[in-house]
Amino acid sequence: LRAVQMGYDFKERVPGGIIKIGQSISGYHAICISTRKVDFGHVFLWDPQLPWEEGPNVQTMKYLKPLANSFQDFWKALVKGDG
Repeated sequence: LRAVQMGYDFKERVPGGIIKIGQSISGYHAICISTRKVDFGHVFLWDPQLPWEEGPNVQTMKYLKPLANSFQDFWKALVKGDG
């Protein structure tokens, strides 16, 4: 049930052009990449456990933490163990 809810929340809370490419070991955090012009290729961590405002779902970047400016930089950080 939690995984189904997270999938629903992701679609409703993340702007179009942000695509889930993976998840944390716990399954609660999504690793995402942008296909938008403004931040194309940037990699983000989506944290669905942050407290949200009450009311209807809003698509926002507010819950996306920047991880890298490109997938290549993200991969290099994983290989080096920089977070």
